[in-house]
Order: sequence, then C-alpha cells, then structure tokens
Amino acid sequence: MPGTVHLETNETATPTAMPPRRVPVAIKQTLKNELARLETRQIITKVIEPTDWVSSLVVVHKSNGKNRICIDPQHLNTALKRGHYPLPVIDDILSHISNVKVFSKADCKDGFLQCELDTESSYLTNFQTHWGRYRYNRMPFGISPAPEIFQQKLDQNLEGFDGVFIIADDILITGRGDTLDDANRDHDANLSEFMQR
Repeated sequence: MPGTVHLETNETATPTAMPPRRVPVAIKQTLKNELARLETRQIITKVIEPTDWVSSLVVVHKSNGKNRICIDPQHLNTALKRGHYPLPVIDDILSHISNVKVFSKADCKDGFLQCELDTESSYLTNFQTHWGRYRYNRMPFGISPAPEIFQQKLDQNLEGFDGVFIIADDILITGRGDTLDDANRDHDANLSEFMQR
C-alpha cells in the first residue's frame, strides 16, 4: 500500500531485549528457509548493530499446514501507542447489504505485510533467532496497533466505492439489482473497479 507506517512509543517506556526462544528441531530447517525467503522478499532485514528493542520469535502453525513467523512483542506492545481506529464487524454492514444478490470476497494475502514501516519504526520490530537478529521492513503480525493501522489504510485506499465493504483483511464486493442479471452486471462493474484500484 502507498505510504509508510510510523509506530509511536510512549516516551516513558523502557526498551527490552528478549532472548531467542527454543525452536523444535523438527521445524528448524523450515524456519531457516522461511527467514531466508522473507529476507529475499525484503520483508525482513538482518540486523548487526546494537538495538534497544528486541522481541522473541514465535512460529504459528496455520490451518493450511504452513508456518507463519511472528514476533512476540509483549514488552513492545505495552509501549506502542494505538490510534483507536474503529474496526468494523459484520453487523456494521448487514443493513447495507440487505438487497444484495451477488457477492464476491477478496482476501488480502498477508495483509499487514502490505504496509511498509518507516526506518525508525522498523528498528522497533527487531527479533531474535538462533541465526541472529532481524527487523521487519513491513508491519509484522503481533504488534498491538497493526489491526487498526491496516484497517485505516484499507479504508483510505478503497474510499469512495459503492458496493465494496471491508472487514479486517476480507473485502466484500457486492452486486445489487431488481433481477439477478442486473445484480451480476452491478457486481462485475464493482469488481472491475476494485481490481483496477
């Protein structure tokens, strides 16, 4: 997404450096490969200089069988300021979709990673591994303000669309009309506009 994200910390917060967590031998090579893949894609960068904040690494097993690398920023999260941007729920859009006949759902792949961090914020996201420290160049999963920041950026980027609704990383594209053919045409126009944006 266009622009960068700046994370703000409470000035009175004391930086914390956490040690690396144990990683089961069975996933060590997979983890090392994933770190290399993320580094190649410039999602993370190796860090060699001293840093104030260092979080632990967490490997989350996803329902699709893959592992997701997250940081456990428990101490950082207590220091991060949140924007308190409203997060919509399905009840917020139900009244707007009462006469909708056609639906499509788009899912933002690795949604938070679509938001680039500015350099200062990137150094807050350092994490420790058995192969050294890394920092995120993009907004990582696990930091407390991430859902609100991501929702706000999506809202800004998809502003002005009729028939498009956003809930977390899911985007609902709808079609209305007196007939199913009318609804399909409306849906296809909305989808086309969404894809062009």
